Amino acid sequence: MAVESKFLEYFEPKRPEFSDAYKCMAPPVSEPYWWTVCVESWGSSPRHLDRAQLVKHYFGLRRLQEAATRTPNLTLLYLFWEPANWGEIEECREHRREVKEFAEKIATSSIPFRSMTYAQLWQEWTESPDLAEHASNLKARYEVCI
Repeated sequence: MAVESKFLEYFEPKRPEFSDAYKCMAPPVSEPYWWTVCVESWGSSPRHLDRAQLVKHYFGLRRLQEAATRTPNLTLLYLFWEPANWGEIEECREHRREVKEFAEKIATSSIPFRSMTYAQLWQEWTESPDLAEHASNLKARYEVCI
């Protein structure tokens, strides 16, 4: 599992950037829908979701997948923090919309894309006796309203 983690970065929209070196990842090296997201990102307006970073991670995973002697079970996880009152904040709502749109575009990828908030992760951890106290401490510190 490859994890891309964001804390406050998505509050400032970011312009996607790719060097020309990534052109070697065009299909058939990459899957067409990932390449489409890549090409759509070149020169596009800034967004809350850093699509370029996710596509670059996919490219790395894709190279690993292609070089493997047996097909590895790979997943790209996008893990992000948001305040407890995220629904009241336009940037958070837009970020979630962009994550959903991105996930839909690459839904049939051989490398699954998943997204999860830290709050969701910590909730899962509370169900594990070994992690429950740690999760509780994290929630107490970081599940805040802004």
